[in-house]
Amino acid sequence: AFAHSAPVFVDSNNKHYSSDESGVLFNKNKTTLIHYSDKLKAKSYKIPETVTEIDERAFESNKYITNVEFPAALTKIEKYAFSDCEKLQSVSLGKNLKYIGELAFDDCRCLEKLYIEEGSTAEINDEAFLMCYSLRDISVSGKVFKIGRYAFSGTGFEKDLAERNYSGPYYVGKVLCGVIGDPDKISIKEG
Repeated sequence: AFAHSAPVFVDSNNKHYSSDESGVLFNKNKTTLIHYSDKLKAKSYKIPETVTEIDERAFESNKYITNVEFPAALTKIEKYAFSDCEKLQSVSLGKNLKYIGELAFDDCRCLEKLYIEEGSTAEINDEAFLMCYSLRDISVSGKVFKIGRYAFSGTGFEKDLAERNYSGPYYVGKVLCGVIGDPDKISIKEG
């Protein structure tokens, strides 16, 4: 609904929506971040502590943002939320995280680091980090109980394994993430 649109400024008397001084759109009580314009040129943004959910396509295609500070209360990142944020460099998510949607960080070409804090019980859905070519540093301290199909396909992490002629299963945390190459057999570790 807001793809490729200008910042949104909401009248304070509006009963359903609110915005901040930059034109970032939220629901009225600022628990859901709805839209961060691809026209905003700030390199960094701190999401308010009240936000528990980042809506579908909220930051999509912003070519300027390099750093987003996520609130501790964040539980859900919807599909395509950061898709094609080509300069985003690192993602550090707190222990309340429960869900990362399909293609949420798809094609974030400069994304190098992913950290999910201990205590999280995150579900990482299909293709969540697809084509994040620079993503090599993945630290998942939480209990990731599901990693969807091709969640880390096309990442630097996967490429590094292939270049070392690794053949077999690979894991993120203790969750089987995929298989590289054509191994003679696959052994799945305990966990």
